Amino acid sequence: MNAIALNSAAFNSARLIGPAIAGKIMADLGAKWCFLLNAMSFLAVLLGLLSMRMKDIPSKGELKDPKKEIIDGLKYIRVNPKLFYTIIALVIIPTFCMNFNVLIPIYTKDYLMLNEKAYGILLSSIGFGALIGAVIVAVKGVNKERFIYSCLGL
Repeated sequence: MNAIALNSAAFNSARLIGPAIAGKIMADLGAKWCFLLNAMSFLAVLLGLLSMRMKDIPSKGELKDPKKEIIDGLKYIRVNPKLFYTIIALVIIPTFCMNFNVLIPIYTKDYLMLNEKAYGILLSSIGFGALIGAVIVAVKGVNKERFIYSCLGL
């Protein structure tokens, strides 16, 4: 659990720093530069994927029936409570909760009447809160599983 929390802390550190930089760039240079820099950031990933050489390609004899594999996986999830509740949470949250990231630009511009820098700060504050939560989960000696499920409302 600590490793997951620390991984989340690293991810949320990027959510803290990235939007702040993007807000500054958007305010000073315009949105097109943010899109260009984002596209350029994917070049390293593409180069990494292109440099991969796959040698272990399964033969026809090793391939299994996909329907049976899916059914076996669903049966396993049903009998494993931790996986079952995790999958339920992954279904409930996106289905019934609005993705607030879509609303933040409108909220910033139309309701708060703020500029691009403030937009970056708002997005960074989400990353800051998530970073603090990840550090609390990593450091505190609480029942981490119960803490996570209570945050999800389960």
